[in-house]
Amino acid sequence: MRPVPEAEPAAGVPVEVTLNPVEVSGRPALIVVWHDLTAIKRAEAELRRRADELQAVNDRLRRDLRAAARVQQAFLPAALPDTAPVRVAWAFRPCEELGGDLLNLFPIGDSHLGLYLLDVSGHGVPASLLAVAVGHALNPSGDQTELRRPADVVRRVNERLCGDRTEQFVTLFYAVLDLASLTLTYANAGHPGPMVMSQITEPVVLSEGGMLAGVSPDAEYRAVEVRLQTGDRLWLFSDGLPEAMSPGGEGFGQDRLTAAFQAVSHLPLADAVRRVLHDFEQWAGPNGPQDDVSVVSLEVGPTG
Repeated sequence: MRPVPEAEPAAGVPVEVTLNPVEVSGRPALIVVWHDLTAIKRAEAELRRRADELQAVNDRLRRDLRAAARVQQAFLPAALPDTAPVRVAWAFRPCEELGGDLLNLFPIGDSHLGLYLLDVSGHGVPASLLAVAVGHALNPSGDQTELRRPADVVRRVNERLCGDRTEQFVTLFYAVLDLASLTLTYANAGHPGPMVMSQITEPVVLSEGGMLAGVSPDAEYRAVEVRLQTGDRLWLFSDGLPEAMSPGGEGFGQDRLTAAFQAVSHLPLADAVRRVLHDFEQWAGPNGPQDDVSVVSLEVGPTG
């Protein structure tokens, strides 16, 4: 028996016929399926058009992200300041194309060096936009007198963030080094405490600090002074370093970080920073860190 389809194709309509052998009441039979090729081709063309549109949108987003990344990178140190006998080095590894970390090192007049590292909550585009905005507020082209007062600088950033109501928070470590006396004056808004690695004493964590910036307009920040010695290295980093997790779920942690800094004490400063980042990335595994990672290091060399 020949099964009859529910509807015959219209005359002149291109079709494709599929014959499906089956059994009906124990007897062999065929089910005939008519495929309207015009409708199929129309659907395929629509799918191609949608795919092309999505590709165009993705290409535009990639271009925009690359442009935004160039803006963010413009706030990173283009050239390290000549501050002999103090040497500086840094590294920045965003976990996405755009990151929420930002850092800078810059001369303030002829006798002081300014430096900061900030970390916006979250990462990606929103964090990057806020990081650039805060970095602009810390631009070294501003008031040179105020730039030498870390507590005032951090207080101003906090007030601005609270007024903008961005609902994002920022950790910020801002410091000024007197190149003559080697006195480091800093203020800290919730940022991980940097470490001073000495050739003659145990590592010291600069733990003094205040509330994250952007939480309360009444937050208090105070300046703290530390005298550096020849041979000292200051290590400043974002929380993406100690809080990173290995593929097995183990946190990098403060002890492992201290050991990493100690292990490179014999290397030139720039090589030491690169080695710390390399060893960290190896530890983090093939998927890399889950957060942005930034490191700034400062070394006091011998005079003369």
